[in-house]
Amino acid sequence: EDGTIKTISKEEELKVVYEACDKKEKDWEECFDFVFPISYTMPDATIVSGNTKEELEVAMKAWYVANPDVKEKPELAFPVDIVFDKDGTMLTIENEEDLKAVYERCK
Repeated sequence: EDGTIKTISKEEELKVVYEACDKKEKDWEECFDFVFPISYTMPDATIVSGNTKEELEVAMKAWYVANPDVKEKPELAFPVDIVFDKDGTMLTIENEEDLKAVYERCK
């Protein structure tokens, strides 16, 4: 997260890293949910959308299977709506900076 590079030399150390990543993902998952459908802009400017998380994952996987040499990641297409789990409040997120602010708030 802070740009620090660390060498992992044991499988146990790798497990600790994976657990930390899972915890961070759960932090926001327990804080808010994306309102579907959502879309991503793929590296070739193709738009991939999904009405559910599973549908979106299938569409993205299909795109990467069709484009096996591409290593770049897609970008979330803004605006997106989220709903906070705690009180059901919906919020429209206009850009990456606003989304990062919400992630920080959820920590």
